[in-house]
This record gives sequence, structure tokens and C-alpha cells, in this order.
Amino acid sequence: MILDTETCGDLVFDFGYTVIDRKANMVAEGSFVCEEFVDNPETLDMFNDRFTKTKIAQYYFELYKGSDAFTVMPFAEIRRTINTVRKAFNATVCAYNASFDVSHLLKTAQYFGYDQFFKGDVKFMDIWAMALSVLCNSRNYLKFCATHDLVTAKGHPQTGAEAVYRYLTNDATFEEKHTAREDCEIESYIFAAIIRRKRKFDSAF
Repeated sequence: MILDTETCGDLVFDFGYTVIDRKANMVAEGSFVCEEFVDNPETLDMFNDRFTKTKIAQYYFELYKGSDAFTVMPFAEIRRTINTVRKAFNATVCAYNASFDVSHLLKTAQYFGYDQFFKGDVKFMDIWAMALSVLCNSRNYLKFCATHDLVTAKGHPQTGAEAVYRYLTNDATFEEKHTAREDCEIESYIFAAIIRRKRKFDSAF
């Protein structure tokens, strides 16, 4: 299960997942926006920074237009659905920078009165750690980053999902949409590319 979240502060308001098999074929997917956070414009009063309010406003705008890209559901139902799907496939939960998603899902669950977000014995893998050990240390990747100015302020190659996806697709102009549904798609692509290389990788976080 490839999982991605979009947050406002410490709380997750956008949840997305895809489930892929060992051959990287997608067998299930889901995308949910938390009703308690985006169903009422007064929710914006919870958040102080301008960036967060702009992000939330994007979802209001899409929903106002009648977009079917987002399914608005109560948090309890989102949590139940994701856990039911994960259990049905006995899936390992994977995310790019997994510690961020897992910790913020926990904080959101606690906000709504739950001890945990995930139910049962769940295994986790960090796609970012996998990419660092398989892709981002290669000469070709370093050359691609240097050629397309994908470097940090300190001169190190960027290793975020957007940069890695640009490398794998040879598309230096690609930009993440930063919705959980669409980011899941590129993270699934990265995960599949790593698995196909059949090399040992680090997935710890």
C-alpha cells in the first residue's frame, strides 16, 4: 500500500493510497478528503499560516466546481476504509518519507480520540530510503541533477519524490500536484522502478 498525505499543521486532511502487487500492477486505490476539515470554510480559522490557507482553498475551489477528484468522508470512515483495505491485502504500508506520514496520521487519529491510526500489526517501508540506496547514489542520477539544477542550497542533489520522478521519466519539467491521490501515483511509479532493479535496498525510517 503506497500511502500519501497532505497536511495542515500537524493534521492530515487529504489521504490517498494505491495498492500494487509484486509486479507493480495496481489492484486498488482510494482518495479521501477529511470532511471535518474541509466541509466548512470556518475550518480555515484553525490554521494561521498563509501557505496552509492557500492549500485548503485549492480543495474548496475544486469541490465547489463539483470535481469528483476528491471523496469527502468523515475521518472515522477514512480510517476504517484504509485499515480494511490494508488488512484485505495484508499490505505493507509504504510512503515517501514515511516517518512524516506515519507520525501525522497518528497525530490526526489522536485529535479525533483514537490511540492509533493503523490497526493491528503493520509493517512499514520508506520509499525515500529505498530511492537513496538504489537510485540517488548513481552517476546517472547525480549527472541528471547537475544538468537540470536539481541541487539544494548546499549543493547536494535533491532527493525528493519530484526530483526522483523527473529522473526516472527524463522529464525535468514535471511538477508534483501535491494532492495525496496524484502524489501516490508518482510514488508508486518510483517504488515499482526500484523493485524492478532487483537490488538490495534500505527501507528503514
